[in-house]
Amino acid sequence: MSEVAASSKNELWTIGKVIAAAQQFLQAKGVDKPRLNAELLLASLLQKNRVELYIDFNQPLNKKELDAYRQRISLRAKNYPLQYITGKQFFRHLCLKVSPDVLIPRPETEILVEIVLAWLKNRQSRQPLIVDLGTGSGAIALAIAQEMTEARVLALDSSVKALKLAKENARNHQLCSRVDFFVSRLFSGLKENLQAKIEAIVANPPYIGKKEYDNLPLEIKKYEPKGALYGGVDGLQFYRLIVPQARKYLVSGGLLALEIGYRQADQVTSLIYKNGYREVKVLKDYAGLDRVVTAIWPGKHESN
Repeated sequence: MSEVAASSKNELWTIGKVIAAAQQFLQAKGVDKPRLNAELLLASLLQKNRVELYIDFNQPLNKKELDAYRQRISLRAKNYPLQYITGKQFFRHLCLKVSPDVLIPRPETEILVEIVLAWLKNRQSRQPLIVDLGTGSGAIALAIAQEMTEARVLALDSSVKALKLAKENARNHQLCSRVDFFVSRLFSGLKENLQAKIEAIVANPPYIGKKEYDNLPLEIKKYEPKGALYGGVDGLQFYRLIVPQARKYLVSGGLLALEIGYRQADQVTSLIYKNGYREVKVLKDYAGLDRVVTAIWPGKHESN
């Protein structure tokens, strides 16, 4: 975008022209899908959708808009995540505010929500109580609350900054009345009277091991919160904590649903079986990779 900076005072820069210049610049910097990035960054800045950009292809940008767009393109060229620049990420039917305080919700996690919602609807419980461990931006908790209006969701996270953002997302989607937020490291923030009262416990825990973390793309490793990604040397640290603790809070017949790394199914299912769960299933994402493990807690009378 340096050519834009150099000539913007004397030349008319239209939407079409700045997109083309930004695409060329991002491509030279090795950014994946440079045209898409250029369009999304400009659409967000101008509060248009991508179709409107093409309708208004010959619309000129003023100096303030050019300067702001140049800053955005410069950040993206340094591998700063697109979603942190625009400040938003879409997740199922939600448009979520995101920041470097939270992990960017991934499309694969929508599978986890889909599975939990289907299970809850089949179970036909009245006002089911759901726990979302490590809620981050609130993506899982808010999606469940939005799509199952009779559910009450408890969203837990150890990060005060993440919870502040999640609460803002809840307000933006008018879901505050059905989602409660608690500062909690895993289950530590839950009250004792919730033991054996939770219908489903859902989590997308940190599951990246050391070797995999060291080899993550720069825009993930450098900018997204390590605490939401790194799961110990083998990536299984949080599963070893969640699986045995969840038993105390689940009702008899309650669901444990966990997102996993695509190579972790055997280790996680083995851990779940050893802790007395039944009906353990591994479900794949749309790419055909192992993505979610579900299990049913049979209750103390069946756990031996």
